[in-house]
Amino acid sequence: VIQNYFNGKSNLPPVVENNLNYSNLPNINSQIRWSYTDPVSIGYFCDMSRNGKYGITGWELNNERASLYDSNSSTPLWEYFTGPIVTSQFVAISDTGGIIGVSSERKIQIFNNTSNIPFYNFDLTTLPYIGYATFLDITNDGKFLVCSASYEDSSTVFGIDVISGNIVWSKRIRPEYPTNGAWIQGIKMSGNDSLVIVNNSTEFFVIKTFTGEVIFQGYINPSAPTNHTQSVQGISGDGRVVATISNFGLLRVYQWNGTTYITAF
Repeated sequence: VIQNYFNGKSNLPPVVENNLNYSNLPNINSQIRWSYTDPVSIGYFCDMSRNGKYGITGWELNNERASLYDSNSSTPLWEYFTGPIVTSQFVAISDTGGIIGVSSERKIQIFNNTSNIPFYNFDLTTLPYIGYATFLDITNDGKFLVCSASYEDSSTVFGIDVISGNIVWSKRIRPEYPTNGAWIQGIKMSGNDSLVIVNNSTEFFVIKTFTGEVIFQGYINPSAPTNHTQSVQGISGDGRVVATISNFGLLRVYQWNGTTYITAF
C-alpha cells in the first residue's frame, strides 16, 4: 500500500472528483506504508476503497482466499478461504470499504468489513446453467452488484440489489465467435455508477447498471472479430467514453453522441 502525494507544482488543472480537490494534498514525498509477500500464492485481483482505508486482494494458485486489509498493516482484518476448483478470486469493494464482493468457484458472496462471514451468498449451483463465478463490480455506495457466471458456450451477467439480495436483472451472452471462449473477461462500472462495460473474449456490451438495458454492443476488433482480449475494458466517470483493448495491441475509443457510441479513434 502506497501513500501517494504529489510533491511540487504542476501546470495541469487540479483534478476534482466527488467534490475532492486533489491539488490540495500535502506536498510530501510518496512513502510505502507497508508491504507483504506471500511465499506460495499469487495476488491476482485487488481493489481499494476510494477513501484509501481498505483493500481487498484475491489470492490464487495456493491457499486460495480473499484477504481484507486496512492502510496501516499487512495483517489482514479478515480472510475468507475458498476451494481449489478454480484459482481466481475476483473481488470488488465499495467507496468506504464497508461492502466487499468476492466471486469464486460456484459462489458470489458479499461481506462487510467486520466479518469474514458473508451476509449474502449467491449459489450458482441453483441455476439451470451452473457455470463459474467470474468478474464483478459494485456501486460506490455498495448497494448494487453486477456479477457474472461463465460457461463454456455462454455467460450470464446479473444485477443484484445488495440490500434485499434480489436479482434485479440478468442477461445471457452467447458469443458469435466462441473460438476463444465465452467466459466474461471484465466488468467495470462508470464512476457515477450509471453504466457498466462488460466483455467476453471478443465482444463488449455497455449496460445500464440498474436495469440491465444494453445500450451498445460491439466487437473488440470489428475488422477482425475473432481477435480476442483477456483484459477488463475501460469506461469514463460519466460513461460517455469507453475504450477497448485487444491482445493484438489494438486500442479503440468510443464517445457517446447522445444516441449511440461512435468511434473517436
